Amino acid sequence: MGEKERYEKVWGMPIYRRYSPAVEGGGVSRFLSRCEAEDQTVIDVGCGTGLSGPMLRARGLDVTLNDFASNSIEPALRKEFPFLCCDILDIQGTWDWVCSWDVLEHIPPSEVPAVLAHMISIAREGLYLEISSVGDNMGKVCNVGSLHLTVRPLEWWSAEIWRIPGVDTVISYDAGPSSVHLQIAKSKPKVLR
Repeated sequence: MGEKERYEKVWGMPIYRRYSPAVEGGGVSRFLSRCEAEDQTVIDVGCGTGLSGPMLRARGLDVTLNDFASNSIEPALRKEFPFLCCDILDIQGTWDWVCSWDVLEHIPPSEVPAVLAHMISIAREGLYLEISSVGDNMGKVCNVGSLHLTVRPLEWWSAEIWRIPGVDTVISYDAGPSSVHLQIAKSKPKVLR
């Protein structure tokens, strides 16, 4: 079973759809509190159910959603927002902000540099990333094997980000008990909070 098929299998299971790191986990709220992003464009890379879309749009953002599992997004949201069903490396276009919540830990370590470089290449202002720093249980529950392939501490992710051409500033970073939060500016940041 390939990666896309694995994720389409897990997104087909109600238990995997119950929790959104972007919404219930507070990711969108943290992004909005740290970044002056009203009236700008944003893409949620690896959006899952797409529940971030309404919250981001409520703050005046022009939202695009992305996931490579065609069945991840809630059907009503697929009709309401532009939805790019493709691998991260196949995303075309540019947005002011490129965000992801609990996505990058699903990328194999050998692919992380290319994924980060592509994400910064499609961002005009910067990236906002929240990355799980703990192993997953859902892969076992869904009988597909481990889903968190790159479980690393803040220092590892920070070193990977500084290797990307075009990164000017890591504006803020912190690590919670189970995740790493990074705000990266491609150009001069507008507001530091």
